[in-house]
Amino acid sequence: MIPRITNHRRLIEEILFLVNPASGNGKGKRTLRFLTDNLSKVNIDYQICETQKPGHASEIASELPQDIDVLVAVGGDGTLNEIINGIDPQRNLVLGLIPAGSGNDFALNLGLSRDPEDSLNVLFNSEVVCKNIDIGAVEISNANGDISRKRFINSLGIGFDSKIAYLYNKNHFLTGLSGYLFAGLRALFDFRYINMDISTEQENFSGDKLLLTVSNGKTSGGGFYLTPAAKINDKMLDYCAVDPVSRFKLLRSFYSAINKNIESNREVRLGNLKNGRIKLGIPYYIHTDGEPVAKVTELKITMIHSNLNFISKQEL
Repeated sequence: MIPRITNHRRLIEEILFLVNPASGNGKGKRTLRFLTDNLSKVNIDYQICETQKPGHASEIASELPQDIDVLVAVGGDGTLNEIINGIDPQRNLVLGLIPAGSGNDFALNLGLSRDPEDSLNVLFNSEVVCKNIDIGAVEISNANGDISRKRFINSLGIGFDSKIAYLYNKNHFLTGLSGYLFAGLRALFDFRYINMDISTEQENFSGDKLLLTVSNGKTSGGGFYLTPAAKINDKMLDYCAVDPVSRFKLLRSFYSAINKNIESNREVRLGNLKNGRIKLGIPYYIHTDGEPVAKVTELKITMIHSNLNFISKQEL
Protein backbone atom coordinates (compact mmCIF):
# COMPACT_ATOMS: atom_id res chain seq x y z
CA MET A 1 0.00 0.00 0.00
CA ILE A 2 1.46 3.37 -1.05
CA PRO A 3 0.91 5.83 1.84
CA ARG A 4 -0.72 9.20 1.33
CA ILE A 5 1.31 12.23 2.28
CA THR A 6 -0.14 14.62 4.82
CA ASN A 7 2.87 16.79 5.64
CA HIS A 8 5.73 16.23 3.27
CA ARG A 9 8.89 17.64 4.82
CA ARG A 10 10.38 18.68 1.46
CA LEU A 11 7.34 20.83 0.65
CA ILE A 12 7.10 19.48 -2.88
CA GLU A 13 4.83 21.48 -5.16
CA GLU A 14 5.22 19.35 -8.25
CA ILE A 15 7.05 16.16 -9.15
CA LEU A 16 7.96 14.83 -12.58
CA PHE A 17 8.39 11.11 -13.18
CA LEU A 18 10.66 10.70 -16.19
CA VAL A 19 10.07 7.14 -17.38
CA ASN A 20 12.14 5.15 -19.84
CA PRO A 21 9.71 2.39 -20.86
CA ALA A 22 12.45 0.63 -22.86
CA SER A 23 14.77 0.16 -19.86
CA GLY A 24 15.45 -3.21 -18.30
CA ASN A 25 14.13 -5.26 -21.22
CA GLY A 26 10.54 -4.37 -20.36
CA LYS A 27 10.88 -3.52 -16.67
CA GLY A 28 10.49 0.17 -17.42
CA LYS A 29 7.15 -0.46 -19.11
CA ARG A 30 5.95 -2.61 -16.21
CA THR A 31 7.01 0.04 -13.71
CA LEU A 32 5.12 2.65 -15.72
CA ARG A 33 1.94 0.59 -15.36
CA PHE A 34 2.59 0.31 -11.61
CA LEU A 35 2.92 4.10 -11.33
CA THR A 36 -0.26 4.85 -13.24
CA ASP A 37 -2.13 2.37 -11.01
CA ASN A 38 -0.77 3.71 -7.72
CA LEU A 39 0.04 7.42 -7.96
CA SER A 40 -3.64 8.29 -7.59
CA LYS A 41 -3.22 7.22 -3.96
CA VAL A 42 -0.56 9.89 -3.39
CA ASN A 43 -1.75 13.30 -2.21
CA ILE A 44 0.55 15.33 -4.45
CA ASP A 45 0.67 16.93 -7.89
CA TYR A 46 2.69 14.96 -10.41
CA GLN A 47 3.39 14.50 -14.08
CA ILE A 48 4.53 11.42 -15.97
CA CYS A 49 6.69 11.86 -19.06
CA GLU A 50 7.81 8.90 -21.19
CA THR A 51 10.96 8.92 -23.26
CA GLN A 52 10.41 8.11 -26.92
CA LYS A 53 13.93 7.52 -28.24
CA PRO A 54 17.58 7.32 -27.15
CA GLY A 55 18.73 10.70 -25.87
CA HIS A 56 15.19 11.89 -25.16
CA ALA A 57 15.75 11.99 -21.39
CA SER A 58 18.60 14.46 -21.96
CA GLU A 59 16.32 16.68 -24.02
CA ILE A 60 13.61 16.64 -21.36
CA ALA A 61 16.08 17.31 -18.53
CA SER A 62 17.63 20.24 -20.42
CA GLU A 63 14.20 21.88 -20.74
CA LEU A 64 12.96 21.11 -17.23
CA PRO A 65 10.66 23.92 -16.00
CA GLN A 66 11.75 25.83 -12.91
CA ASP A 67 8.52 24.95 -11.06
CA ILE A 68 9.49 21.26 -10.94
CA ASP A 69 10.78 20.58 -7.41
CA VAL A 70 11.63 16.89 -7.81
CA LEU A 71 12.63 14.91 -10.88
CA VAL A 72 12.27 11.14 -10.46
CA ALA A 73 14.09 8.91 -12.92
CA VAL A 74 12.34 5.64 -13.70
CA GLY A 75 14.93 3.52 -15.45
CA GLY A 76 18.48 2.34 -15.03
CA ASP A 77 21.96 3.83 -15.07
CA GLY A 78 21.62 4.66 -18.77
CA THR A 79 18.53 6.77 -18.06
CA LEU A 80 20.35 8.56 -15.23
CA ASN A 81 23.29 9.12 -17.58
CA GLU A 82 21.02 10.87 -20.07
CA ILE A 83 19.50 13.04 -17.36
CA ILE A 84 22.90 14.03 -15.98
CA ASN A 85 24.03 14.96 -19.49
CA GLY A 86 20.95 17.11 -20.02
CA ILE A 87 20.52 18.95 -16.75
CA ASP A 88 22.60 21.78 -15.32
CA PRO A 89 24.61 20.10 -12.52
CA GLN A 90 24.63 23.36 -10.56
CA ARG A 91 20.84 23.57 -10.47
CA ASN A 92 19.49 23.15 -6.95
CA LEU A 93 17.20 20.21 -7.64
CA VAL A 94 16.05 17.13 -5.74
CA LEU A 95 16.28 13.87 -7.68
CA GLY A 96 14.59 10.57 -6.98
CA LEU A 97 15.07 7.16 -8.49
CA ILE A 98 12.85 4.15 -9.11
CA PRO A 99 15.25 1.48 -10.41
CA ALA A 100 13.90 -0.13 -13.57
CA GLY A 101 17.05 -0.88 -15.52
CA SER A 102 19.19 -3.93 -16.03
CA GLY A 103 22.13 -3.20 -13.76
CA ASN A 104 20.83 -0.46 -11.43
CA ASP A 105 24.28 0.12 -9.94
CA PHE A 106 23.69 3.70 -8.85
CA ALA A 107 20.60 2.63 -6.89
CA LEU A 108 22.83 0.59 -4.56
CA ASN A 109 24.43 3.81 -3.30
CA LEU A 110 21.00 5.03 -2.22
CA GLY A 111 19.96 1.76 -0.58
CA LEU A 112 17.15 1.25 -3.08
CA SER A 113 15.79 -2.16 -4.01
CA ARG A 114 14.35 -3.26 -7.34
CA ASP A 115 10.84 -3.20 -5.87
CA PRO A 116 9.00 -0.13 -7.24
CA GLU A 117 6.66 -0.01 -4.24
CA ASP A 118 9.61 0.14 -1.87
CA SER A 119 11.20 2.91 -3.96
CA LEU A 120 7.98 4.96 -3.90
CA ASN A 121 7.79 4.63 -0.13
CA VAL A 122 11.38 5.85 0.13
CA LEU A 123 10.63 8.71 -2.24
CA PHE A 124 7.71 10.02 -0.21
CA ASN A 125 8.77 9.15 3.32
CA SER A 126 12.56 9.13 3.62
CA GLU A 127 14.14 11.78 5.84
CA VAL A 128 17.49 11.28 4.09
CA VAL A 129 18.59 13.54 1.26
CA CYS A 130 22.07 12.94 -0.11
CA LYS A 131 23.15 16.51 -0.82
CA ASN A 132 25.44 17.84 -3.51
CA ILE A 133 26.33 14.57 -5.19
CA ASP A 134 29.50 14.17 -7.21
CA ILE A 135 29.41 13.75 -10.98
CA GLY A 136 32.16 12.64 -13.33
CA ALA A 137 32.95 14.66 -16.45
CA VAL A 138 35.13 13.38 -19.28
CA GLU A 139 36.65 15.01 -22.33
CA ILE A 140 37.11 12.35 -24.99
CA SER A 141 39.56 12.51 -27.90
CA ASN A 142 39.28 9.99 -30.74
CA ALA A 143 41.72 8.85 -33.40
CA ASN A 144 40.51 11.55 -35.81
CA GLY A 145 41.29 14.31 -33.36
CA ASP A 146 37.63 14.99 -32.61
CA ILE A 147 36.77 15.98 -29.04
CA SER A 148 33.50 15.28 -27.26
CA ARG A 149 32.37 15.79 -23.67
CA LYS A 150 30.15 13.64 -21.50
CA ARG A 151 29.20 13.28 -17.85
CA PHE A 152 28.74 10.07 -15.90
CA ILE A 153 26.95 9.54 -12.62
CA ASN A 154 28.14 6.06 -11.65
CA SER A 155 31.15 4.82 -13.62
CA LEU A 156 33.37 5.05 -16.66
CA GLY A 157 35.21 1.99 -17.92
CA ILE A 158 38.07 1.28 -20.31
CA GLY A 159 39.25 -2.11 -21.54
CA PHE A 160 37.71 -5.37 -20.43
CA ASP A 161 34.67 -3.85 -18.72
CA SER A 162 33.90 -1.69 -21.77
CA LYS A 163 34.03 -4.88 -23.84
CA ILE A 164 31.56 -6.43 -21.40
CA ALA A 165 29.30 -3.37 -21.68
CA TYR A 166 29.40 -3.65 -25.47
CA LEU A 167 28.51 -7.36 -25.42
CA TYR A 168 25.87 -6.82 -22.73
CA ASN A 169 24.09 -4.20 -24.81
CA LYS A 170 23.97 -6.65 -27.73
CA ASN A 171 22.37 -9.33 -25.53
CA HIS A 172 18.57 -9.26 -25.35
CA PHE A 173 18.03 -12.38 -23.24
CA LEU A 174 19.75 -11.97 -19.86
CA THR A 175 19.71 -8.86 -17.67
CA GLY A 176 21.27 -7.75 -14.41
CA LEU A 177 24.22 -9.53 -12.86
CA SER A 178 23.55 -12.76 -14.80
CA GLY A 179 23.64 -10.83 -18.06
CA TYR A 180 26.94 -9.16 -17.16
CA LEU A 181 28.43 -12.50 -16.08
CA PHE A 182 27.43 -14.02 -19.41
CA ALA A 183 28.95 -11.07 -21.29
CA GLY A 184 32.07 -11.37 -19.14
CA LEU A 185 32.50 -15.03 -20.01
CA ARG A 186 32.12 -14.19 -23.70
CA ALA A 187 34.66 -11.41 -23.37
CA LEU A 188 37.18 -13.88 -21.91
CA PHE A 189 37.64 -15.33 -25.39
CA ASP A 190 37.94 -12.01 -27.22
CA PHE A 191 39.77 -9.33 -25.33
CA ARG A 192 43.12 -7.57 -25.45
CA TYR A 193 45.25 -5.71 -22.97
CA ILE A 194 45.43 -1.96 -23.43
CA ASN A 195 48.58 0.00 -22.78
CA MET A 196 47.55 2.96 -20.63
CA ASP A 197 49.40 6.01 -19.33
CA ILE A 198 47.44 7.21 -16.29
CA SER A 199 48.05 10.49 -14.46
CA THR A 200 46.22 11.86 -11.43
CA GLU A 201 47.02 14.65 -9.00
CA GLN A 202 48.38 11.98 -6.64
CA GLU A 203 50.28 9.52 -8.83
CA ASN A 204 51.33 8.45 -12.32
CA PHE A 205 51.52 4.87 -13.57
CA SER A 206 51.49 3.11 -16.90
CA GLY A 207 51.63 -0.28 -18.60
CA ASP A 208 49.34 -2.91 -20.04
CA LYS A 209 46.02 -3.04 -18.23
CA LEU A 210 43.11 -5.42 -18.38
CA LEU A 211 40.77 -2.62 -17.37
CA LEU A 212 40.50 0.74 -15.71
CA THR A 213 37.26 1.80 -14.04
CA VAL A 214 36.72 5.31 -12.70
CA SER A 215 33.68 5.36 -10.44
CA ASN A 216 31.49 7.62 -8.40
CA GLY A 217 29.56 4.62 -7.06
CA LYS A 218 30.57 1.41 -5.35
CA THR A 219 29.63 -1.04 -8.11
CA SER A 220 29.67 -1.45 -11.86
CA GLY A 221 28.24 -4.05 -14.22
CA GLY A 222 25.16 -4.86 -12.18
CA GLY A 223 26.83 -5.55 -8.83
CA PHE A 224 30.63 -5.89 -9.20
CA TYR A 225 32.30 -4.03 -6.31
CA LEU A 226 35.28 -2.69 -8.26
CA THR A 227 35.46 0.46 -6.10
CA PRO A 228 33.94 -0.64 -2.77
CA ALA A 229 35.09 2.43 -0.83
CA ALA A 230 33.49 4.96 -3.19
CA LYS A 231 30.88 7.46 -1.98
CA ILE A 232 28.72 9.60 -4.23
CA ASN A 233 29.25 12.78 -2.20
CA ASP A 234 32.85 12.64 -0.93
CA LYS A 235 34.23 15.08 -3.53
CA MET A 236 36.32 12.31 -5.07
CA LEU A 237 36.11 9.70 -7.81
CA ASP A 238 37.56 6.24 -7.13
CA TYR A 239 39.39 4.05 -9.62
CA CYS A 240 40.29 0.40 -10.04
CA ALA A 241 43.09 -0.63 -12.39
CA VAL A 242 43.73 -4.31 -13.10
CA ASP A 243 46.99 -5.63 -14.54
CA PRO A 244 47.10 -8.51 -17.05
CA VAL A 245 46.02 -11.80 -15.48
CA SER A 246 45.36 -15.35 -16.57
CA ARG A 247 41.79 -16.36 -17.36
CA PHE A 248 41.69 -18.36 -14.13
CA LYS A 249 42.78 -15.38 -12.03
CA LEU A 250 40.32 -13.20 -13.91
CA LEU A 251 37.47 -15.51 -12.91
CA ARG A 252 38.73 -15.36 -9.34
CA SER A 253 38.71 -11.56 -9.57
CA PHE A 254 35.08 -11.72 -10.74
CA TYR A 255 34.24 -13.70 -7.63
CA SER A 256 36.09 -11.35 -5.28
CA ALA A 257 34.44 -8.30 -6.89
CA ILE A 258 31.00 -9.75 -6.26
CA ASN A 259 31.99 -10.49 -2.65
CA LYS A 260 33.35 -6.99 -1.98
CA ASN A 261 37.02 -7.89 -1.57
CA ILE A 262 38.54 -6.95 -4.93
CA GLU A 263 41.52 -5.46 -3.06
CA SER A 264 42.64 -9.00 -2.13
CA ASN A 265 43.98 -9.47 -5.68
CA ARG A 266 47.61 -8.47 -6.17
CA GLU A 267 46.92 -7.39 -9.75
CA VAL A 268 44.44 -4.74 -8.58
CA ARG A 269 45.33 -1.12 -7.88
CA LEU A 270 42.80 1.11 -6.10
CA GLY A 271 42.91 4.87 -5.61
CA ASN A 272 40.97 8.09 -5.99
CA LEU A 273 41.19 11.30 -7.97
CA LYS A 274 39.63 14.66 -8.68
CA ASN A 275 41.36 15.07 -12.02
CA GLY A 276 42.93 12.46 -14.23
CA ARG A 277 44.34 11.99 -17.71
CA ILE A 278 44.46 8.66 -19.52
CA LYS A 279 46.26 8.01 -22.80
CA LEU A 280 45.59 4.74 -24.60
CA GLY A 281 48.22 2.93 -26.65
CA ILE A 282 45.60 1.91 -29.21
CA PRO A 283 42.16 3.38 -29.96
CA TYR A 284 39.57 1.53 -27.94
CA TYR A 285 35.96 1.98 -26.95
CA ILE A 286 34.88 2.91 -23.44
CA HIS A 287 31.60 3.06 -21.57
CA THR A 288 29.94 5.73 -19.44
CA ASP A 289 27.36 4.29 -17.04
CA GLY A 290 27.24 1.11 -19.13
CA GLU A 291 26.61 2.93 -22.40
CA PRO A 292 29.33 2.16 -25.01
CA VAL A 293 31.15 5.15 -26.48
CA ALA A 294 33.12 5.29 -29.76
CA LYS A 295 36.77 4.22 -29.67
CA VAL A 296 39.01 6.84 -28.10
CA THR A 297 42.70 7.60 -27.66
CA GLU A 298 42.74 9.98 -24.70
CA LEU A 299 40.48 10.97 -21.81
CA LYS A 300 40.57 13.87 -19.36
CA ILE A 301 38.41 13.15 -16.30
CA THR A 302 37.21 15.68 -13.75
CA MET A 303 35.06 15.37 -10.64
CA ILE A 304 32.21 17.90 -10.52
CA HIS A 305 30.70 18.66 -7.12
CA SER A 306 27.12 19.47 -8.09
CA ASN A 307 24.12 21.08 -6.41
CA LEU A 308 21.96 18.05 -7.22
CA ASN A 309 20.46 16.16 -4.28
CA PHE A 310 19.21 12.56 -4.24
CA ILE A 311 16.51 11.14 -1.99
CA SER A 312 18.07 8.14 -0.29
CA LYS A 313 16.97 5.27 1.91
CA GLN A 314 20.14 5.40 3.97
CA GLU A 315 22.81 7.77 5.21
CA LEU A 316 26.13 7.50 3.41
